[in-house]
Amino acid sequence: MDIEECIKTRRSIRQFKNGSLSEKEIQDILSLAILAPAPHHTKPWRFVIVNQEKRSAFADAMGAKWRLDLLKDNIKEDNIEKLLLKSKEKIIAAPTLIIGCIDKASLRHYDDASKDNYEMIMSHHSFGAALQNILLIANQRNLAAYWISSPLYAPQESQKVLNYPTEWQAVAAIAIGKNKNNFTQPKRTQVPINNYMHWVS
Repeated sequence: MDIEECIKTRRSIRQFKNGSLSEKEIQDILSLAILAPAPHHTKPWRFVIVNQEKRSAFADAMGAKWRLDLLKDNIKEDNIEKLLLKSKEKIIAAPTLIIGCIDKASLRHYDDASKDNYEMIMSHHSFGAALQNILLIANQRNLAAYWISSPLYAPQESQKVLNYPTEWQAVAAIAIGKNKNNFTQPKRTQVPINNYMHWVS
């Protein structure tokens, strides 16, 4: 599969076979992920592979934080329970669960808060490129994978439960595993590209 076909056919796939990826498979994928561009020759990406024993506590810690946010948004208690349960089920069901982080200690630091903020923004750009690498590699290898945003909203809770360095800030999770045999990839309708462009004359 060439790169153009890989980009066109990539999907967020949530249908998995049983069984996690091997340690070597994970290492191979992440070795390609970190070929992403990064600001000022830094290497801001870090990855935490979460085993099944920690999944429930991880989901509950993030869920407790999310519950508070949902209550502030005046979401009804019944709906909150459904949302939290669905989120927990996704985390537990992932054959392999990888938490992507940014190592704040790896970034340049200034005596100017606005410059520090720009450095963090650039590191998020870089992580997004690494994340896209993972999703494209998964597609090329006929793996199922999708991005879970919830760790971004509960980075402190994530760090406390999983006990990785405090300088690592969680920004995303990736569920990845073997693609289910009978899964049919959904078709995608392309919106005309000019809807997303502005030509300067």
